[in-house]
Amino acid sequence: EIFSMDKVDSVCILGCSPPSLKIRHLLESNVARKMTTYLQGSPTMLADLERCCLRHARAVVILTDKATADEHVNQVDFLNVLSTRSIRQANRTIPIFAQCLSSSGVSVFKESGATAVLCVFEMRAQMLAASCYAPGLHTLAASLIHNPPLQHRWNGRLDHWPGHLHRE
Repeated sequence: EIFSMDKVDSVCILGCSPPSLKIRHLLESNVARKMTTYLQGSPTMLADLERCCLRHARAVVILTDKATADEHVNQVDFLNVLSTRSIRQANRTIPIFAQCLSSSGVSVFKESGATAVLCVFEMRAQMLAASCYAPGLHTLAASLIHNPPLQHRWNGRLDHWPGHLHRE
């Protein structure tokens, strides 16, 4: 869950477990270190929501584990619905953006107070269907979403473009 502080360009991440090594490296980067706080706690606990300064946040984003095994999808969605409901009870006006794994969970999230819900499996199915009409669409979308490493980004000079794109 991500809480964005009002009038401050910062993000508070509330995780139920300590951050993984990958997340710790990300949090220790120059940009993230200045504007990100990671707190361990539960969004179903009012004290943890108060530590995150929920009353000052501009929005909440509830992210789900997209690598969840099929047999645990309903359990993960259920826990995220409880988080949504808890956050909505603590702050009646804050926009809550949630991800869910099961398409049957979308209506439950909305009933629990989510402002907008994105179903991961529905999005994947829609991308697959769209790629049937336009082969390569999923590759284009992935390329647009993925950020290349900093050393490969174009800085406005043609001589820094990859060799196969550079033309004299």
